[in-house]
Amino acid sequence: MRVWLVIFLPSVFFGLLCAYFLRNRWGLYLSAVIPWTGLLGLLLYDVYMTSYNEPDTTEWIMAQLIGGTFAALVGMLSYRIGVRLFSKP
Repeated sequence: MRVWLVIFLPSVFFGLLCAYFLRNRWGLYLSAVIPWTGLLGLLLYDVYMTSYNEPDTTEWIMAQLIGGTFAALVGMLSYRIGVRLFSKP
């Protein structure tokens, strides 16, 4: 459960941050790309830098596929919600 929170909370944060500062298509793209690449960097660091044995390069690809897609979707959804929250009436 903690792993999903590590993916979910930064994605929401960056989605809302992009919604606050960027109100165009770039905000939507960046709210998906930043969490996806952040998770990729975290996975690559974990696999290649902190492993004590030989790096296991088979499981991080599936973790990126599932977790990265989840992070991107949460980032985009929080961007959409943030745009509606931060829009001035």
